[in-house]
Amino acid sequence: MPEGAEVVVRGVAWRNVWQLPLLLLSIGLIVAGFWHRREAAVAPDAARLLATANQHLLDGRYPEAGLLHEEVAALIGPGDDQLRSELMVARADLEARRPPSDRDDSLILEQYDGALALGRELGVEQRIRRAGALAGLGRHEEAFQELLGPVGGDVLERIRHRIMTGLVRDAEGGDPERVEILAPALDRYAAVPGRSLEHATWAALTSARMRLSVGEAETGIEVLQRAMRRLDRAGESELGDWKGRAYSVYGRLWLESGDREAARPPLEIALIELPIGDEDRLRAAAALAWIDHADGRQESAIVRFGEILDGTPHPATGRQVRLWRAEAHAALGQHEAAVEDYRHLLGQELERDGLHLRRLQQSLEDRIREAMLLDQPERAVTYAEMGLQSGAFGFDEELMNAAAAGHRILGERILRAHSDEPDLMSIPVDVVPEEARREASAQFRRAGDLYDQLAASLRGDTTRRVAWITAQRSAGECYDLGAHGANTIRAYRDYLAATTAEDLERAHVAFRYARVLHAAGRLQEALEAYDDLVETHESMPEASNKARVDAARCLIALGRNQEARARLEAIVRGLPKGPYPDSIGFREAKFALGRLLIDLEDWTDAISTLNEVLRRYPEDPRIEGAAFNLALAHQEAAAALAVELADLGLTPSRRGFVRNLRSEHLEGAATAYGRVVEVFGTREPDELGALERDQLRDAAIGQADSMFELGRFEEAVELYERIERRYRKEATSLGALIRLVQIWDELGDAQMAEKAHRQAELRLAQLPESAFDFPASRFDRESWRIWIERRPLRGLRVGVGE
Repeated sequence: MPEGAEVVVRGVAWRNVWQLPLLLLSIGLIVAGFWHRREAAVAPDAARLLATANQHLLDGRYPEAGLLHEEVAALIGPGDDQLRSELMVARADLEARRPPSDRDDSLILEQYDGALALGRELGVEQRIRRAGALAGLGRHEEAFQELLGPVGGDVLERIRHRIMTGLVRDAEGGDPERVEILAPALDRYAAVPGRSLEHATWAALTSARMRLSVGEAETGIEVLQRAMRRLDRAGESELGDWKGRAYSVYGRLWLESGDREAARPPLEIALIELPIGDEDRLRAAAALAWIDHADGRQESAIVRFGEILDGTPHPATGRQVRLWRAEAHAALGQHEAAVEDYRHLLGQELERDGLHLRRLQQSLEDRIREAMLLDQPERAVTYAEMGLQSGAFGFDEELMNAAAAGHRILGERILRAHSDEPDLMSIPVDVVPEEARREASAQFRRAGDLYDQLAASLRGDTTRRVAWITAQRSAGECYDLGAHGANTIRAYRDYLAATTAEDLERAHVAFRYARVLHAAGRLQEALEAYDDLVETHESMPEASNKARVDAARCLIALGRNQEARARLEAIVRGLPKGPYPDSIGFREAKFALGRLLIDLEDWTDAISTLNEVLRRYPEDPRIEGAAFNLALAHQEAAAALAVELADLGLTPSRRGFVRNLRSEHLEGAATAYGRVVEVFGTREPDELGALERDQLRDAAIGQADSMFELGRFEEAVELYERIERRYRKEATSLGALIRLVQIWDELGDAQMAEKAHRQAELRLAQLPESAFDFPASRFDRESWRIWIERRPLRGLRVGVGE
């Protein structure tokens, strides 16, 4: 730009600076006028668009209405609360018209409440729709306040009735909380002035039905009586089928109240008033059939229930009728038919029908209690397991307890059928046949599983501690009886960890826990468990002394015999706290000590201890075993003395003493062995266990050998001949025949010796190879052959067992 021009411009700017405020004012007026004109144009446009959207809403053109709502929202200015509240109501009305599955009740409530906050009054229709949103969000009490407003036009009443019907449908199943809110609201709804007879009667009937569903029969009767008075005043044209329905519900309410006489007349009227196939008529017929069932006319009731079920009633009615029929079958003793009906019910979807589910559960529990009272655990188990396995009831303590108790009783019955032993856990394994024991074990293990689940559900609940203790102890005992070692140990350990010595059953459980560890071969753990029992339950000498004895047995199994001996001797000496001589602990210690002294080859102390055992406890079932051990101790002591007699350096006096002492031991051995033979020999072979059969054989040989060693040959011959006859199919007979050869040689009867020798050779040829298996035979066939060939040439007095 030319320099002069720049000067001119600057000059002009500075000369006209006073005009600047005027220029700014002009610009402001122009802008203000522009915005004023724009707002004047916008407001009519937004209102017009909203009116068009509302028309689309009435025409059912919901997508178009929604698009216009968005445009209106963009046009509304910050201060136009009236138009904004109108838009909120319109948006809420649009959302409320959507199907329930797509409707956003939170949005509806937000828009209506927003309009109310801006000062807009909602019409009757909007309040009803807002009530529907509140109900959809579970805010039922607030919803009912809206629904109980004044009566509107037919359209609004239909909307109100539709919402009320939806609320009733949601409350189906007898939810007590819903009924507590909804039933009084229905009563008030029916009592609003101007309410149509149809809607008022529907509300009263529905209220009565809901009260019937939760057992509030008396209140339901009062409510329905008011409605029935209004029906009695109505003309025939207005009644429709409401009278029949009212009588159907009325009769069932009386039935629920327990008055069967009052129930029958209205139910019979309902059958007359309602058409065949009507649901309320079917329910009235079902109620009359139930009255037959309650009056003991089971056959008639079952027939009528069947007819109703053939009529394809509503599912809820069908479930109720089938349940009643199951109970009627059970009352007649037709349990297979009853179980079939119960199974059918349990196979249905029952989640929504809370009332039926509770009644079904109660019915099953009644069947279980009846079965247990009648001493029919099989039937109790069938009903209980059916309920548990269906999963319909979730966790149910009573069903689980009943099923567990039933299984336990069945297991106990199987064991008691084979043994009179009062302590089931003490029944020897070989007493119960394998198949029976396996069946009993299955019952006990199922009982253990159920008690275990029950205990797990109660764990940590301080208010149910006694129930938990009972369930946990029962779980361990059932697993123990079912021979499930791992679960037994776990269940017992959990019980012991959570209880103290104050629990009177704890000592018994602690002893069983240690015993199970012992049987499982976990000897060190068992030893610790026994010692812990002794320390914890020292005030209970019976339990603690048995534990001391078994702890000693653990030590024996661990090879710590001297420690075991010290413990057992401490018990029999009365230490600590002195068990009485007649106590079980003292007795067990004596038996165990006698056996241990045999293992330690302390023949003198063994003989002393075992003689005391035989004297004190002649009726103990283990006494023959003790007698056998006593005989063995005498025999071994005599053998040791025989070795001493072979010493040529003995003085005559010592030799005489030793010879007499040996004879006493041989006499003692013969007497004790004879006792075993006398007891076991009178029993049938199949009555004896494997150990008892071995002891009988060895005792017979030992008795005969003792007589032989004493030089009482005539008695010995009789005993060996008895052995030869009894065991002629076993290699034992060979030893007896060889000993007879030796005796006849000693007596100088060569003919009898030769006869016995030929018998031995013949017997050897006749015996099968299996006869030479250990322990029935000490040698194989070839060894016996050599022995028999050489025997007549030997003059030494050696035993059969050589």
